[in-house]
Amino acid sequence: MQRETTTDRSTSPKSVLDYPWTKTVDEIKQAYDVNDDVGLSDDRIEQGLRKYGPNGRFPFSFEIILRFCLNRVAG
Repeated sequence: MQRETTTDRSTSPKSVLDYPWTKTVDEIKQAYDVNDDVGLSDDRIEQGLRKYGPNGRFPFSFEIILRFCLNRVAG
């Protein structure tokens, strides 16, 4: 019985964001569809929300520990 071979990732085409440190600011802005004066468009924000969901919060237990530590430092 033969195994299926997987595609060699090194030969697959790379997107602009695969190596962002090698790209110009303009290339990154174009990839994210960002306007310098406005930021992300409403459509782009909606796409991101659908794809990734809203920003999350720290897990509850971590948040309690963080508050405790900050209160101790603050006095």
